[in-house]
Amino acid sequence: MKKLFFLLIIPFLFSCGGNNDTKSLQAEIDSLKTLSEKKDDLINDFAKSFNEVQLNLDQIKEKEKIIKVTSTDKDLNQDVKEKINQDILSIYQLLLNNKQALSKLQRKFKNANLKIDEYKKMIDKYLEEIESKTKEVDGMKEELAKLHIDIKTLNQQIANLNSNVDSLSKTNKAKDETLEKQDEALNTAYYVVGTKKDLEAHQIITKTGGFIGIGKLIKLQENFNKGYFNKIDIRNTTNIRIKNKKASLITSHPSGSYYFSGEKSIDELIIKNSKEFWSVSKYLVVVVE
Repeated sequence: MKKLFFLLIIPFLFSCGGNNDTKSLQAEIDSLKTLSEKKDDLINDFAKSFNEVQLNLDQIKEKEKIIKVTSTDKDLNQDVKEKINQDILSIYQLLLNNKQALSKLQRKFKNANLKIDEYKKMIDKYLEEIESKTKEVDGMKEELAKLHIDIKTLNQQIANLNSNVDSLSKTNKAKDETLEKQDEALNTAYYVVGTKKDLEAHQIITKTGGFIGIGKLIKLQENFNKGYFNKIDIRNTTNIRIKNKKASLITSHPSGSYYFSGEKSIDELIIKNSKEFWSVSKYLVVVVE
């Protein structure tokens, strides 16, 4: 589907006539491509996790069948009773594994900042099914107690299992949060667009050198005012609105990683390669006239 989209739009690019129109359309394609790749990666991750969750649920159903068939025998020996208890414990482990996997998916879904409603519904559906299965197993334990199967040890094992999983979940959550913060910091940048007068007034740029006011060099102040900048996620932001006749960059960014788009004036700064563009500086200063 993605390839078809690009095949359809390429002929349209060459029929537009103007170089600026071509650049604007290319910028739109670049933006859509970045978003599409990010969404595809997330969907692939979801699909893998959903397959694991479904496989666990299938195993749970098989174990439930075995327990129900086995427990109909009135003359259960001790080995069989222990096997039933171990199967129930195994079911609990699989349910907890699914809860952890889905919890992790929920955090990824939240952090991705993408609207994929069908996948959110699938997560909710699986969580409901897991809750239902947990209640079913609790009911099975009550039935086993009626058959004089000792479930005290099983209950203690389940309690220990829950405790271990809770502890592990907290540890993993803390690790995930640390990684998320690190990832956010790595993908955070700042930009400001303004006239020379405005940027000087807000202590962003300064003029040095020259002779009697002529040929002065404009550069970023040593201790510039960082609070005046706009914060962005470089994974999502590839277009910076300009809307002025002229524009130039004060900060250093590789020339091949961006271009200006617009017909009669500069409408936007288009970032072609985010990783390359922000490799030198995470601060962008655009001076307009």
